[in-house]
Order: sequence, then structure tokens, then C-alpha cells
Amino acid sequence: CSVTASFNDLLLDQFNQTLNRFFDELERQKLKKFKHFIESVKFDPVLQDKLYVHDYDGNCQVCETEAVDKKSSERFAKRFKNETYRVCEACFQQVCIIGRDLPKEEMRYFYLSKLKKIPHETSDLLLEWNIRFLKENDISCLNLSEPSGFLFNREQHKDYAFHPVAGHMPLMDQGDLEYWDKNLQEKNAGEEKMKLCDPKTFEMIAHSDKHVREIRGKAFLGALKADVDNLGFIFSIGFENKEETKLSISRFASLSRMLNYFFSVKLVEMIRKDFRDIYVIFAGGDDLFFLGPWVELIRFSEILRDKFTRFTAGNRDITLSAGLGVFKPTLPVRNIAHSAEELLEQSKQYPAEQGVKEKNAVTLFDETVNWKRFTELIQRGDQLNDFLNQEVLSTGFVYRLLNYSRQQKKFMEGNVKAGIYVSRMSYDFARNITSSQFNKKEYDEHAYQDFMKWKDDRDYLSNANIPLHYSLYKNRMDGEEYE
Repeated sequence: CSVTASFNDLLLDQFNQTLNRFFDELERQKLKKFKHFIESVKFDPVLQDKLYVHDYDGNCQVCETEAVDKKSSERFAKRFKNETYRVCEACFQQVCIIGRDLPKEEMRYFYLSKLKKIPHETSDLLLEWNIRFLKENDISCLNLSEPSGFLFNREQHKDYAFHPVAGHMPLMDQGDLEYWDKNLQEKNAGEEKMKLCDPKTFEMIAHSDKHVREIRGKAFLGALKADVDNLGFIFSIGFENKEETKLSISRFASLSRMLNYFFSVKLVEMIRKDFRDIYVIFAGGDDLFFLGPWVELIRFSEILRDKFTRFTAGNRDITLSAGLGVFKPTLPVRNIAHSAEELLEQSKQYPAEQGVKEKNAVTLFDETVNWKRFTELIQRGDQLNDFLNQEVLSTGFVYRLLNYSRQQKKFMEGNVKAGIYVSRMSYDFARNITSSQFNKKEYDEHAYQDFMKWKDDRDYLSNANIPLHYSLYKNRMDGEEYE
């Protein structure tokens, strides 16, 4: 028995060493993605100065990398009626050709070829290949016998290997068009008129909270960045020391594929059905990045966490962390992405508490909490928002609550002078809050007692950042600013 055990230990040790060498080589190959391509075409991958000698007019204002192309800039200006924007040829193709055709449902086919003399605009890919999107009626113009062309149906993969790529873009419907014409058309008079099934602008996505969910406040864009916690740790030791489980590459592959299936298939199916205003930037592997109306995105994040927990059968070792941000829709996407990444990293630093695992948290309004507490705080925020809508409370009083919570934090950190907030808050409640205010709006006594917890329950004031900002942003008007 001892000989057998030693032999099994030796095999396991050899397997671990082989597996480690495999992962090391995999990481090295990731850094050499284009090695074979560069060697095969025999060209210098370093950008040469001669490319910028003739008619160089600065770098593209979209990618900030490639040189400006005069013809593309003129076509871009004609498309968006903006003569000051200068772009390169690649960005023009991605924005004005791929970005125009890809979201359209009728563009069901795409054609890969090396031919240029074919109807419909093309976008260049690698190695002289180009792509064009086609309607079913446009197929007749193609010479399908041409050996250098390949026609694909985007909705059918048939016998080909299939790797799901997540994607969803909110499109204009009739209700959106009516809202646009009534509220936003004059503001965006210089832009091209919106049409049915056009991709929504970020401003229109932000306004979905107002005209679909009837939020009173200013329109803001939300960003959600999330990923699975400690996934490398799970892959490295997740199958070890379990008699019923043997280490194997297939088990690693199965776990990876199932996680990718959840993020790139199941999640996107739910968005297309129930959250059509969320824009899927990317989702797959073990992470995601979405943009959408900020209130809707907060609601979606709670459902996301619940669905993920159920998908992993309640496994306490497989958790999810997220960063949620609220932004003006005019902010550049790269700035939004950078801020959302910082919020996610803040969630990853969430310390372990009694009964709560490390990480497994969400950050909103620069406050990081575990998911259970997050749901409770959003419920408090909804209650405050309801009181504001019914004019039981004023926004000025909620602002003062926010200030009291900040003074409490300073007091807890050792600033004795800040302790005066206790008497000021007590006077404020005595002067401005009575049970009759709630009774006039047909609230019962429980609603009044719940609100009085903001004065009497230290937990409410010490965890005020999320619910107070949440209710204030829901009622924040244009031109209103605060920290």
C-alpha cells in the first residue's frame, strides 16, 4: 500500500509540474500573438517615418494613434455634420460602416473577400481581406463561385465550430423616437435625425431612465464592470486534495467553458429579453463591461449576482465583484472605462468580515459593501426617493443628512469638534419631521418609525453614502451640483 501511495504521489507531482509548464508556455505564447504572421509576410512591424511624410495632418482624434486621412475625414464630416473632427481610415470604417451595419437586424449576412469591386461599402481586415454586411436581397450581386470569397449567415453556424461572442446594442423604437422629437431633437439639431432601429446614442440610453422608468432626475449613464473573484486560485488548486476528483486538462476546460457560457450566452439572452437598454461592450470568460441607464444598471447588477450564484449552485468559493459608476453621457468612453476599472479594483480590496468572504463586493458612489448590504442600502434609497416624490421630505433635508453622516465619520476618526452634529441633527428632526407629515400622504406609522432610524440607529447614518446619493441622483435636476 505504501508503494502504491508513493507511486500515486509521484504521478501527481509529475502532473503538477507538466501543468505548470503548460501554463507558463501559454503565457509566453500570449505575448507572441503575431509572431508567425510577422515572419511570414517579411515586413518591419515598427512604424516608419516615411508613412507620415506626405500630407501628415496630425493623429486621428478617435484612436489617437493612426495618421489623419483627409478623404475619410471629409466623409466622416458629411456623415455627422461635424467639419472639425479628423479621423483615420480605419476609424471611419469602424464607426461609419461597421458601426452602421452591424446593429441592423436585416444585415443578416457578411461576406469576406479580397475583391474590391463589389457593391456596398467594405471595411478592411488583415492581409488584404475585407468584410461587408449584406441583406438577403443583396446576395444576388455576389459571385459565390469566386474562390476568394466566403459568405456567412450571422444567425446560423451550422456544422462550423461555434464560439459565442456576447453583444447587444440598444436600438430606437417608436417610443424612443417620440421622446427624441419632443425633448432632445432641438438640443441635438446639428446631428443626423434619428430613425427607427438606429443604435441609441449614449445620451438616449441615459434618458431611458426618464421616459421608460419615469425617473424625475437628470439623465445619467451607468457603467458596470464585474468579474469572478480569485479565478486563478480556483483553477490552480480548485481540484486538488479531493479524492473524488482527479486533476485533468478537461476539467479546467469545462469550468472555463461553463463560465464563458454564462457571461456570453445566458447573460446576453436575459439582457435582450428584459434589459434592452443595456449596451454590452464585452462579456465572456469571467468578466463583463456594460453601459446603460444608471438606475436600470443598478437593478441589473443585483439580478446578475443572484443569477451567478444560482448558476454556480451556491458555491461559496466562486464569487463575483463589481464596480458601478454614474457618469454624464458626454464623457468619453475611455474615461468611463478607466473609472469603472478603478471601482472594480476597489471592490477587490474589500476585506473579509465575520461570516462574509473577502472580495465578493460591489462599489457604488465610492462606497464598497458586500452584496447583501448593497441590497439593503438600495432599498433604503428607494424608500427615501418615495418620500421625496411624495414631498414628505425636501431634497434640502436629505442633503443635510448627507452632511451629518460625513460629520459622524470625522467624529469617529477622532475629530471631537465634529461631534456637534448630534445636537444639530436632533434639532433638525424635531423642527422638520413629524408623524403628521407621513399621515397626510397616507403612510402608516411604520413608515414614520422607519425614517426616524436615520436619527436613532447608528447603522443608518454610518452607511448613508449609497442610499442618500441614490435618492438625490434620482431627483437631481439640470444645473444642480454637489460633491
